[in-house]
Amino acid sequence: MAGRKPLGYVWLIADTRPLSQLDFAAIEHAATVAALIMTKEEEVYRATERRTGDLLDCLLSADAPLTPAFMAEASDLGLTLESAHNVLVVRGQDESLEELHLLEARLREVLARAGCSALMAQKHGNLVAVLPEAEIPRLQEILATLRHQENLRLQAGLGGVAKHLSDLHYSYREAQEAAYLHPLTGADQPSIQFHELGVLHWLYHLSDELRAENAYLARIQQLAARDEELLHTLEVYLDQGGNATAAAKALYLHRSTLLYRLEKCAALCGVDLSSPFQRLNLHVAIKAWMIKSR
Repeated sequence: MAGRKPLGYVWLIADTRPLSQLDFAAIEHAATVAALIMTKEEEVYRATERRTGDLLDCLLSADAPLTPAFMAEASDLGLTLESAHNVLVVRGQDESLEELHLLEARLREVLARAGCSALMAQKHGNLVAVLPEAEIPRLQEILATLRHQENLRLQAGLGGVAKHLSDLHYSYREAQEAAYLHPLTGADQPSIQFHELGVLHWLYHLSDELRAENAYLARIQQLAARDEELLHTLEVYLDQGGNATAAAKALYLHRSTLLYRLEKCAALCGVDLSSPFQRLNLHVAIKAWMIKSR
């Protein structure tokens, strides 16, 4: 089993004597029975997944039909109705869909073992889960463990707390944004919570008109068009708070090589990297450029 999904059966015949024709007939019959059992369980699994997916679609919409019958179905599928909930979104990418399936199976397995109730399904290439607020610390631990043990590289975001099921669509929207922006935070953690996004939330919603008016963003766009390696060097340097030694270590560069690249960046952008104000503007402009270019 992978989570709740049956992948196959292993039947062992333990005997030292040679197999007879009757044994072969029994094995053939058993294989047929096993295939029928697997077909049935696969259909049950798919039906449950469709039911869960449909329920999640309704729950995460702005006009969720919270009728008694709907609430009973949600409870039947494992949702704790009296709890506040958060929404988790793990973004899938073309090259990591296999990792997304692996993460779903492992999350189901670990959460079930821990006695944690959660609604989980894949939506539009992402993994979406609704969990009780009390389970979020344990979820963070599970994601951290899976990331290190399985070497998973997926982006994960957590929405804010929904005190009522009617507010889950807000948490879902926040989780989607947090998952998208997770790589830009530079945080070495398996997921990012919406309230941790800070200025990235503003930049995400910045209008094209305001972006076009920013001179620093125009300089970053020019640098990106000319040499993305230099842009990456500048980004890491600014992510490290202007610490050249830490940036050189993060980039696996000699410090003198880093300083040479930074001089080129400063010349191409027409800025003074010793100015905290200009460094701040460049840093924000890089994040704004990356949000739109990803």
